Amino acid sequence: MSIGKILIIGLLVSSFAAVGNWLVWLDSFANFQLYLAILGVGLSFTGIYKRHHICSLCLIGLSIYHFTIVIPWYIPDQNLGKELKDTGDLKILSFNVHAFNESYPDLIDYFEAEDPDILCILEGSHHLRDRMQHLHTKYPERLEASRRADVSIREVAGFILWSKHPLLEHEFIITPNNQVQAIRIIIKHQQRAVEILAIHPPSPKKFWDVYRRNQFFSELPNHFSETPHRIVIGDFNTTLNSAILRNWDQRGLRNAHLEAGLRHTWPSPLHFFGIAIDHAYVSDSFVINDYELGPFISSDHLPQEITLSFANSADL
Repeated sequence: MSIGKILIIGLLVSSFAAVGNWLVWLDSFANFQLYLAILGVGLSFTGIYKRHHICSLCLIGLSIYHFTIVIPWYIPDQNLGKELKDTGDLKILSFNVHAFNESYPDLIDYFEAEDPDILCILEGSHHLRDRMQHLHTKYPERLEASRRADVSIREVAGFILWSKHPLLEHEFIITPNNQVQAIRIIIKHQQRAVEILAIHPPSPKKFWDVYRRNQFFSELPNHFSETPHRIVIGDFNTTLNSAILRNWDQRGLRNAHLEAGLRHTWPSPLHFFGIAIDHAYVSDSFVINDYELGPFISSDHLPQEITLSFANSADL
């Protein structure tokens, strides 16, 4: 294939990525915006050398656009955890462990070492759950749900959501095709009602999956309660580049990645060259004290660990 045709293909794909920042149906291109920008620079210099100046300059322009969008996300906020806050931390651990992960001792050792207040396991199996019975006294509130609403977790892996705090309310969010894609709970922490949504929408492998994922995100706010203290955490199956997440700050939610510096969560074996599809969004009433990714434990995802406190100004 000639360099001219390669440049045209690169220009089209890079354009789709730019439009994907604003149009949800093209967000799969936008998810790889950083790598398309790097590739675009390399192709552009090759094209200039081969005297394809117009395509090369257009591709450089698109690459600069991509870089200006993405690079600021990797710069951590120097004020992380330094804001005025109330005492009393809330620690949440979220991990898509992969349905066929059999590293049970390593997983359990990790959960015990981190000792979160809320433990959210995605694609958790009954084999893992059954080996965690010794933790029942620590986590008196325990919810579970298969990805399919009509079967138990013994048949299809799904959500395992455990809490040290009493649950004031809980809801399994089920889509029209009978899939459980989120669990919503409300706990009481520091005399305030805190809403936590553990989510895992469909992976956009096929066109219909993309539609169902986009529909899930459009309907998710309908399940929000009236409390101003909210945390949405889990495997979002999309990145910050996507048009889906562009307006979440308008809902009073901010992404922990943007304060701690963007870290790639998938695929874990290629961590440095991956993308971030696992997120934690928190309301403005919280101060993020710490946000870290956990170790590789035989999953294609890395776990998220977030520690929060209420800001001094948070309403009771």
